[in-house]
Amino acid sequence: MESSLRVIEVLDEQIAAIEKQVLGRIQPEAGFQNLQTVYGIGPILAMTIWLETGDIGRFPQVGDYASYCRCVASTRISNAKKKGDGMNV
Repeated sequence: MESSLRVIEVLDEQIAAIEKQVLGRIQPEAGFQNLQTVYGIGPILAMTIWLETGDIGRFPQVGDYASYCRCVASTRISNAKKKGDGMNV
């Protein structure tokens, strides 16, 4: 158990050092700051979402962003027949 705890401590230190370097290279904008106001989203996750999403204005509706994030099903149905599964991963 002690050995595992030491490994975790070392990894935590390395993660903190990497996060510090990464955050030092980013110039935060309003979108980045706004993301951090959501419960559970810290600086690293906010940065990841912000960089992945880009300009949120490119999504006309909330559903378009949800689809982009693959949070909604994208099955295609025509004439009551399944035509595909959309974006399969």
